[in-house]
Amino acid sequence: MRSFWWEYAGKRFEVIFKLIAGGYWKTYTSPSDPSVTRRVLVVEYPPVEDLLGDSEFWMNEYELEELDPAVRSMLFQTLKMDAPEFECSYS
Repeated sequence: MRSFWWEYAGKRFEVIFKLIAGGYWKTYTSPSDPSVTRRVLVVEYPPVEDLLGDSEFWMNEYELEELDPAVRSMLFQTLKMDAPEFECSYS
């Protein structure tokens, strides 16, 4: 498997695993309601900079749950991250 398709900010693009630069977890707090927080995976992906105006995109936990398990596993392997909540481990 070399890639998967993703939609972010109304734009659909192909994510090629070998072009992912990194990633990290971030806690997002809604600016309109500070009581609403969620954890997102920020994926650093330079190829989308021209398309999105930024070199990263976010993936919500519920979106990660909806990914095909093989895609999700490959994503966390590429990021060199453990994600036991998604039954993915790198180490």
